[in-house]
Amino acid sequence: MRNVLSRSDYEELFPRQSYPARTHGAKCELVTRGLQATASALDYLVAKGDVVVPQTESGRRMWDRQHIDRAAECLADAEVFTPSAWQHLVEDTDPAQDIRAFREACRKAPHLPPDPAYFVRTVMPGVPGLGIYATVHYRAMTADELAAWHGLIEQARGREVTA
Repeated sequence: MRNVLSRSDYEELFPRQSYPARTHGAKCELVTRGLQATASALDYLVAKGDVVVPQTESGRRMWDRQHIDRAAECLADAEVFTPSAWQHLVEDTDPAQDIRAFREACRKAPHLPPDPAYFVRTVMPGVPGLGIYATVHYRAMTADELAAWHGLIEQARGREVTA
C-alpha cells in the first residue's frame, strides 16, 4: 500500500479525528487515504466477513482504527484506488511527502489560494529498485505563468464546448 496514506501519516497530516466513527466517517477517511471507498463497499466487506465491525443497539456500525485499517487492506488488495493514488503508484511517489510538499509551498506563497492549480508540481525520479521514492516538489506559479494560465481559461470560456 505504498501509494496510499498509512495510518501514521494520516493521523499526522489530518489530526483531530475521533473514533469510533460511523460508516460515513470511515468512508471519508479511506477516500482521504487514497482508496475509492463507498458506504456500500464497506457494507459488502462487513457482509463478506472481511471486516468485523461492532454495532450500536440501533444497528449503526462503529468503525475504530483497526476496522478502518482492515478495510483499507481489503480495498488496496482489490486495487480500488482514487485517481491520486493511481498517480502515486505510477510515479512511485509517497502520498504523505506530496501533501507535505504542497502544504510547504502554500506556506511560502500565502498570497495564493491553497489550490494546486496555482502551483507547478514537479517530480524528481527515485530509485525503485532500491526502494527510494520519487520526490514531489511544488512552487508557486510566476506572475507570467499565472497570466498565461488565466489567458487560457478566458480563451476556453470564449469557445463553444461540444460534447
